[in-house]
Amino acid sequence: MEKKRIYIFFTYGIVSIGGTQMYTAGKANYLQNRGWQVYVFFPEPRENKSDIPSLTQYISSGGGMNFLSKPPYKMRKYEQDYWLNLMLERLRLSSMENYEIIIESHANCFGYWAELLAAKIGAQHFFICCNEVYRPTPTLPNKTYGDNLDFFYFKWERNELVGTDKALQKLFNGYKNVTKTKVEMPKTVREQDAIQDVVFPIERLQKLDWNICHIGRAGKEYVPALIEGIGELARRHPDKRINFIMVGNESSRRALLAQTFHNLPNVLVTALGDLVPIPRVLFTKVDVVCAISQSAIFAANENVLTICASAHDPTRTPGVLGYDTEQQVYGEGTFSYVEALENVLVKKLYADKKYSLPKLRPADEYYENFWTIVKNASPVKEYYTARLSQERIRNWTAIFPFGAVARGARIVLFGETEIAKDYRRQIDSQASVAVEFGQEYVKNFKPCPYCEIVATVDEYPDEFDDTVVGAERLKAKDYDAIVLCVFPQNAQAVYKKIVQVVPDMANRIIYNFQVVQM
Repeated sequence: MEKKRIYIFFTYGIVSIGGTQMYTAGKANYLQNRGWQVYVFFPEPRENKSDIPSLTQYISSGGGMNFLSKPPYKMRKYEQDYWLNLMLERLRLSSMENYEIIIESHANCFGYWAELLAAKIGAQHFFICCNEVYRPTPTLPNKTYGDNLDFFYFKWERNELVGTDKALQKLFNGYKNVTKTKVEMPKTVREQDAIQDVVFPIERLQKLDWNICHIGRAGKEYVPALIEGIGELARRHPDKRINFIMVGNESSRRALLAQTFHNLPNVLVTALGDLVPIPRVLFTKVDVVCAISQSAIFAANENVLTICASAHDPTRTPGVLGYDTEQQVYGEGTFSYVEALENVLVKKLYADKKYSLPKLRPADEYYENFWTIVKNASPVKEYYTARLSQERIRNWTAIFPFGAVARGARIVLFGETEIAKDYRRQIDSQASVAVEFGQEYVKNFKPCPYCEIVATVDEYPDEFDDTVVGAERLKAKDYDAIVLCVFPQNAQAVYKKIVQVVPDMANRIIYNFQVVQM
């Protein structure tokens, strides 16, 4: 009997539009047309409908599971088992021998749950690098890649980790010297054909002197710099009328738009909202597009000059895609946005230059390449479940020894542990203020950390990314003190090892382990 083929996505919320959502929609349609039964699991309630019509079926069929945003190891074992059993109930599988099952996951927590489920049902699990940022930032604080590099290394060794060399460099950041894929990975991650020949009331778009279009989520980190760049362009050229056309939900930036353009009568903001698909005729009214990732590729493919944003630097752009740069995500920030806009609209620098990127093929051709990746993956089924399911729950916080460390001191943290993470958070939050006596307080407000961490050292630096270094770093002696970030049972042994490396620092090793219960 021929096996039933099941494909399961673990992905972001599918109610709103984004690049990964568009990719999931396109690939799900491709799979369904080839006889696969498709499930989409995502961290949202089961109510509502998707802005991408074809994804609504997965909301109504029970794919919404809010727990997917939390790592399983942050739950008790009985909780993990409960949620895994819930997924099994949604799948309604009979004997596992009757199925060929492939699971695909798109971000850190989804990957952990997908691996645990894959082990339960004997599925093949591929992790697809769909992020632009792989470490916590102030606006994206919940990235857990750095805590689980051993898991991602396991998937990489099995050729079950799919991503560009650039994405892997970002993910591993020096861990075990991983800088590229183990085998040549064909292009597979493509959004569905986002631009199509559909009816659109083009008269809604006024053709002013300069029509500047942004495509994508307005919540992206680079968008404020783009908006300010357009504002500066309008101030520099008050004789030019500008239509700023936004494709995608702009609600998160309405206050910034109002603040930037309220005194600029030569700027019109036209918010078109989400468009699925994007009408091809739109680009006949556009002089330049600003976007990132696949939105940038799609626009550039329509023969429109496209200023590409960068995940490296949200304040600057590498320039025009296919002319200044071929990097649609990780290009180096070469220009401010107003410079890039003037290069296109005022200086017309690209009039006689040739576009360097290949034309896009239909989306299904990219999805078809995925089977080459499946063929190259390890034929032996193995799963990384022990550590992903091992509880890493704590009800305490380590308190940094402020009394033993002078304000402004330069310190080394020894031990990349949960203690070190607590210390770093507290040091950053205890900002000091540099104010000269008698001068205005607000004018001279200069927040800075309580002290400076010059390095984090660990006995086993290869188990972490390159933000953690080995004990030899202590010999540089460009610091005032070493703060131990280890548990009491290990403190004496660690102290002796440090003294062996830098004996003259023996009196400047600080250990004062205190915790508060949460």
